[in-house]
Amino acid sequence: VEEERQSIVRGNKRSHHHHHHHHVNPKDITSGKTVFEYMRDADETSVSFADLLRKVLSAIVLSWPFLIFHAFLLALPVAMIAIGGSNYNQCTAEDFLPLWLIVFGIVSLFCLVIQLRNISGLRHSSGGDSDSEAAVTSMNGAGEEESEDNIQGAKYFNLMMGVFLLGWFLWGNYLVLHIYSPNYEMPAHAPFKFCTKGLYMFSLVLIVAIYSFLSVFGLILMLVACVWHRKSADYDDIGGR
Repeated sequence: VEEERQSIVRGNKRSHHHHHHHHVNPKDITSGKTVFEYMRDADETSVSFADLLRKVLSAIVLSWPFLIFHAFLLALPVAMIAIGGSNYNQCTAEDFLPLWLIVFGIVSLFCLVIQLRNISGLRHSSGGDSDSEAAVTSMNGAGEEESEDNIQGAKYFNLMMGVFLLGWFLWGNYLVLHIYSPNYEMPAHAPFKFCTKGLYMFSLVLIVAIYSFLSVFGLILMLVACVWHRKSADYDDIGGR
């Protein structure tokens, strides 16, 4: 059944696009084609749910709005480091909260700089055909001309960083929520448990913002799943004729 679906997609691609290649090519995204046009092409040419998801995410990540948003996003980890450092001894209600914020900011800044460099390099690359998987791999720190070992190493590195950030984020949830809501000024008598308002509120809003971002990603995932479900139904209709 999967082979029939792929042959149907290839047949539609030849008839509707006159033998043009339909890879995730940075040139396509930087040559005037809008993100929505590219996502429509991804819908027409994908051969599996994973393929469709890679192409949609690549179209979004390689777009100019996301690149600008990514650049502005660099200010967030800088603020995390600054606020955590300036309030390092100002949260006796949870001594680890400033440290959590500083480490989270340093690691996030490192990852964002690498991703921004790779996205910018991919957009300005003059290479030929680069499919969606290669685009995502390049964004994860593996260039098109790198060896297979380097590509696998980059994947493992990104996996470890992702696991670390997830675990560190979940630990931050505990640090912030288990003292909700603290005294914002040092009490006049023991126990002297407090946490400055700027530090605590910034950490709380940061956690809410991350959950909001994850919700948007989940929404994109559900939309892609709905699109692929519709495509699968179309394939079944064609196969039954």
